[in-house]
Amino acid sequence: MAIHLFVYGHGAGDPGALGFGTNERDFNRIRLHSYILKWAKQLKNNTIEFYDVSGNKDLYQDTANGWGLYSISPKKYASVTEFHEDAAGLTATGGHIIINYQFNPDNQDLALALPIRDIIGWWGSVKNTKGINKRDNLLNCNVAAQRGIPYRLAELAFITSNRDMTILNRELDEMAKRIVEAVTGEKLSNSSGNGNTSTCKTHTVVKGDTLYSIAKKYSTTVDNLKLWNNLKNSNIVVGQVLQVERSTQISHVVVKGDTLWSISQKYKTTVAKIKKDNNLKTDVLSIGQKLKV
Repeated sequence: MAIHLFVYGHGAGDPGALGFGTNERDFNRIRLHSYILKWAKQLKNNTIEFYDVSGNKDLYQDTANGWGLYSISPKKYASVTEFHEDAAGLTATGGHIIINYQFNPDNQDLALALPIRDIIGWWGSVKNTKGINKRDNLLNCNVAAQRGIPYRLAELAFITSNRDMTILNRELDEMAKRIVEAVTGEKLSNSSGNGNTSTCKTHTVVKGDTLYSIAKKYSTTVDNLKLWNNLKNSNIVVGQVLQVERSTQISHVVVKGDTLWSISQKYKTTVAKIKKDNNLKTDVLSIGQKLKV
């Protein structure tokens, strides 16, 4: 069984780039990691390990201090992939894959560039190089090349771009799934995920908007807007794109501990509606059961 190492950038006192209420260290270890982990559990022929999920370690600092990539056996991992978000002016947008300048992209590099292209879009000149950016000035990239470790760095989006981060947050489950597929080569079933599979109506925030005014405009609630857009509070910014209606195709796959009541609360609906929509005669659920919600 092939083992792949995922590395979330920054940590150990370094938050990385900042933007729109988050930073690279926390976004990748908290938001991205939860989705990566969900899809990684579905793997049959590969395993994903993580360098650090606590934020207390930073592969860059560790390598600079003489361990990090120096302590990793070149034969242990089939690949090492490090995740970051880029930072620049507010208009910069897109993502890319970074590899060492000495190499041509392999199939894994090219496969990993595709979800970035499809979900966020490629940044700048990499549009002409299939999403690949060759670099000679990155420590981890260079040390990995010297030691024969198959390594690439994925810049998923610009954390300083409201457009990029709005899309990335909204499509994070799909991004994580396709990342896991690209790195491992395994095709994953959608059955492990709970989510929205159709295009929904959106609202672009303008000056003077509040969640309350937007909810009133679209005949919904503030709680629904927070749920559909993964908002932790009521703060919104001009230009932010918000989903303002629930998909007509939302499904939930039952996991251990689920009840109709807990599912109804999660999706802001009622037990009676879930039973009606799914032709349920009783409240009994089975793990793996797919419900319309």
